[in-house]
Amino acid sequence: MDYNVNQLVRSAVVFLIGAPISLAILANVPEKARESEVETLKQELSVPCLRFMVTNPDSKGERAAQDQIDELFGDGANYPAVCKWVLG
Repeated sequence: MDYNVNQLVRSAVVFLIGAPISLAILANVPEKARESEVETLKQELSVPCLRFMVTNPDSKGERAAQDQIDELFGDGANYPAVCKWVLG
């Protein structure tokens, strides 16, 4: 193979310009997926949180809302804090 300086310089320039751009694009892909997962979770929790915030304490409606929040967020969640995050 015959290498000349022009080919080596051209390859180095393409690499030095292309690598940071490619890495920046790849670094943002998981972040966008994570944002969409958070937004989906917030949308799914919005109705149970509204129900939790509006119903009377220790009522059947509040318990049903807490059960729905537990299904999506996990058992023993801090319901006022979760709902403040979802609705805020």
